[in-house]
Amino acid sequence: MIRYLICVWVIFFSTISTQAQQKDTIPIIHISANMGTYLSFEDSITLQDCLLAKPVEILDETTQEIVQTTFLVIKSISANTLAIYASFNDPKYYPLTNMLVETTTGRYIFKIEFVEGDHDFYYEIDRESAINYQVNPVPISPVLPASTGLVKQEVGKNQTYLEEQCEKVIREEVSFEANGLKKQKMTFALFGIFSDGDYNYFKFYVENHSNIPFKIREVFFTISSKGNGTQNEINQEILCKQFVEMNTGEFLQEQTSVEVGKKRPIIFVCATPKFTLSTKQRLKIRLMEEDGNRDMELKVESNYLLKALGI
Repeated sequence: MIRYLICVWVIFFSTISTQAQQKDTIPIIHISANMGTYLSFEDSITLQDCLLAKPVEILDETTQEIVQTTFLVIKSISANTLAIYASFNDPKYYPLTNMLVETTTGRYIFKIEFVEGDHDFYYEIDRESAINYQVNPVPISPVLPASTGLVKQEVGKNQTYLEEQCEKVIREEVSFEANGLKKQKMTFALFGIFSDGDYNYFKFYVENHSNIPFKIREVFFTISSKGNGTQNEINQEILCKQFVEMNTGEFLQEQTSVEVGKKRPIIFVCATPKFTLSTKQRLKIRLMEEDGNRDMELKVESNYLLKALGI
């Protein structure tokens, strides 16, 4: 088993409201190893911050290499809902920490605690639990929290450009062997990788062979170090996704939880910032089902990524 030297952080907040100081306890949010934890607020989220979701360096005592990783993945799945996932399977790797969330009407602080076993936690957070609360907030446009992936998006090419490139990749022919798997009457395959020099584009195929519709909840990209024992994992940011029904050529809206029905295969493309893999790393791509457990995971080796075609 690989042991890690983990930095222990002490978090200071420069300003805390009087109302927060009078509260006896801070609400506790539980996180488990293999399932997501969901926080749903009454108002749109404008900011979230947790140190365990930021890059940290740990020592892999087997290779004696310093590895950069995150312990939590925090994603916005709607304007007012966060999903939190643990990167490691053992709670002992997680120091005690807290989390700050701000919405358009208030500010909230939570303690994060890790529990063993598979638990799918869901919390509905009411406005009254805020440490400070605006009764008559000034209307502002909702702003989603920034992604916590380690790879930062460089400003310079806008979302329209990425969407246009994804559409171009959907129409591109591919010439190399697909990387795929078939289980639980589902097929999930990587049909091709493309690059324009700044971004990577991954073209996927999903087919449902059962009579039970498969709704796509999320797609996760993770860079993982090979080797025995606990693996170091880094979340890879997805900047853009485009879904198309293969039979009709119709573009589907991601916000509606894209559904893959029987005899209605889907092609979709994910865009990420450009990255490469060392020979000791692999890319893991996980397709997760909404309200179900038919999750599927592809593993992409470094030599496969080097076959990326130009667009």
